[in-house]
Amino acid sequence: MAAASVYAACRCAGLPRTLQEVSVTSTVSHERVQNAYSVLNRELELPMVPMEPLEYVPRVTSALGLPAGTRQRAAALAKQAVRTGVANGYNPAGVAAGCVYQAAREQDASKRGKTNFRCSVRSTPRHFKKP
Repeated sequence: MAAASVYAACRCAGLPRTLQEVSVTSTVSHERVQNAYSVLNRELELPMVPMEPLEYVPRVTSALGLPAGTRQRAAALAKQAVRTGVANGYNPAGVAAGCVYQAAREQDASKRGKTNFRCSVRSTPRHFKKP
């Protein structure tokens, strides 16, 4: 319940943290944290605002050691994805990772930063390619 409370506090405060990030530090399984969060959310009717992909872009680019230009391009792609509705129905962290991946490919920045994109970027980047 404590990990679920931390995740709920992050969501209410608008801090871009995934449930996976919070549950990793817990002594219980991810599923139990997820269930506890669902109960908290339902019982307390917490004011949750959906996270935007743009909120995750700085964390992803920083973790990968990518340059500011790549971060700016990824942010532009994330804004475009939200504006056009392409991001609808996707995990915002996955959309952000896809935007960073596409921006790094466009700018060939992957050679300068870490190259392990351990996020769900399998299908998302194709939506952000230049026409």
